[in-house]
Order: sequence, then C-alpha cells, then structure tokens
Amino acid sequence: MTPTDPHRPDPHSLALLALAVAREQGADEAAQTRLGRALLGPDSPTSGPEPAEPVLVLTARSDDEDAEVVCLPGLTLAAGPDWLLRACERLSPEELTLASSLLRLARQHGHEAARSTGESVLFAGAEAPEIGDSTAVGVSEDPDDRRDLAARCPADDVAAAGLPAWDAAAALVPDDGAGTALQACVAAAGHRVRGGLLADLGVLVVPRLRERGLGAYAAAVACERAWLDGLVPTARVPVQAQAAHQTAVAVGLAPVGHVAGLRLT
Repeated sequence: MTPTDPHRPDPHSLALLALAVAREQGADEAAQTRLGRALLGPDSPTSGPEPAEPVLVLTARSDDEDAEVVCLPGLTLAAGPDWLLRACERLSPEELTLASSLLRLARQHGHEAARSTGESVLFAGAEAPEIGDSTAVGVSEDPDDRRDLAARCPADDVAAAGLPAWDAAAALVPDDGAGTALQACVAAAGHRVRGGLLADLGVLVVPRLRERGLGAYAAAVACERAWLDGLVPTARVPVQAQAAHQTAVAVGLAPVGHVAGLRLT
C-alpha cells in the first residue's frame, strides 16, 4: 500500500479518529454529536463502498488564529476563519489539502504574510505491532536520554519529530544485553496526545545511524505503549518524506487521509 492509496478504516475507528480531530480543532459538543451520528448512523459515509454525501465539520476561529483542514474518507474537518469555512463548501478535498490552494485563499482575503504548515498524509494504526526482543539496544524512559539525543541531532529534525512536545517516549540505548549501557541514546520515538484519544507519533534517530531500522523499532515500541495507554497511534507525515512513510507502514500504520494548514500571523 502506498501513501496515496485509498484506505477506509472500519466505521468505529474512523469515528474515533474524526471525533478526536474535531475536539482538538475546537468543535463544540453539538458538532461532535452530529459528527458521531453522521459517521455511525445508517446513512454514514462508511456504511457502503462509496460515501453518499460528504460530511463537513466546520469550526470557526478568529482571523488571527492558525487554520487547518483534515480530509478523511467522505469527511472534511476544517477550523479557521469564515472565508476558509465558506471555501470548504465549494472546493474538493483534494484542493483543500493543497498548500497552494490554502495560500491563495489566504492572500485573497488579505493575509499576504500567511505561511503554509505543509501538506501531510495522516496515518493511523488498527492494532498494536508485534515487537521482537533486541539484543543490541535497551528501551529507556529516562528523559535525560531523549534530551541527550536531541542535543546530538539537527534542530530542524528535533522540531519535525515534535520531541519537545512529547507526552511519553521510548529511547533506544545500546547495551550489553544485561542492561548496562554501552553508549548514549541512538534513537527515540514518542507521542503527543491529540484530542484526548490520539497518540501523534514522532521519531528521531542520530544522523549517522539512520536507515538501519532503529527508527522503526523505536516507533513500534512507542505504538505499543500508546495502545496500552488507550490511545490510537497516528502520524502526520509530510507528503515528500518517503522514509517516514515507510517507517509508518513498517509499524502497522496505514494512510487514512490528508492534512494541510496555515499560519495566519
């Protein structure tokens, strides 16, 4: 499966994902209730092979707040100023998740300094991954290990992984098989809780050791721990980040939608 393949999760998984996104975007309880009914009722877009009618959940924000559009199968969730919400009623999901489309709309409404937050594929997990034992690395939850890792990685990579905002993390530390560390942390994965239901994953590996499977192993551990915490693992992966797409698929995540956003101030 490639990141652009259509993938329709089961109705309850889609509803959980959508409700968490709506909650994080600031949708009120009435809108969340309508969303749940639309997704799980007899006329839901997940009840047949093709959605009968697309579902829109629009959350108003002021003209100086960030804007975001999340498109799932048969469903668009958008939060932003009135001009963006009106555009959601006439543009296709494909257009709404293009950075160029959102920037054009922003500039048409006087936001010449608007900046794109990028286009991402939204991945989600259906079940916990299987994790084999490693004789080369141990798993550490010591915050000092991830701080040490961050200090040895480029600042842009640390920010892209979201490490400063992780609510929980698993770090990989090479050891002798008996729990004695042989060197500093080489990789870590963690998550930030979104909407009270989703674990938004990030992965960081020291540059000299990338493409050796360390990121996938750390991500698998982080996914398992997210499931144990009652959260659904998700990842927002930039469209062009093919290595990150491969890591997401390797730990059992599947592409379920697209995300795009704007910073308006």
